[in-house]
Amino acid sequence: MKVTKMIFDLKDHEVSRFCFEGIVGDEIELVASVDGSDLISAARIFVRYKTSSSIEEHDCNYLFGNLLLIGSGHEAATKTECHSFYMGINLLLLAHKLIRNYKVTKMYIVSDSQITLSGVTSLTASQKLFYRQRNAYSRTQIERFNIKVLYCPGELSDSD
Repeated sequence: MKVTKMIFDLKDHEVSRFCFEGIVGDEIELVASVDGSDLISAARIFVRYKTSSSIEEHDCNYLFGNLLLIGSGHEAATKTECHSFYMGINLLLLAHKLIRNYKVTKMYIVSDSQITLSGVTSLTASQKLFYRQRNAYSRTQIERFNIKVLYCPGELSDSD
């Protein structure tokens, strides 16, 4: 009964399908915020755009995201962090491909995992197959699309 009442309460709620409200020009930046926990890998994509032509004012809106449950066990947190980064790269590329009317000028991926960031950026680190495959793919896409890799402490991360 409560669910039915909540559905009726939301029947007149409207959500704008245009997420670049107040944009000036046609240039945007894509930002992936990624995080992993003991069981879940999460990646969220945001769009950042200029809202004033005279000064550097920007706005940022959520586009879409993805969650993936990964079984618990040995190295589960490290695996979810690595996989969330891999998902974030793929979601950035998907957003880049889908957005056609605007020019994507920069792409960023933000993570709080120093282990994952080290694995992705190191060419010499010895890694198990699970990590090596995902990190090698991520690294090639980072180089190909000039994606900026950023570290953000967990308490400041949107995906944490």
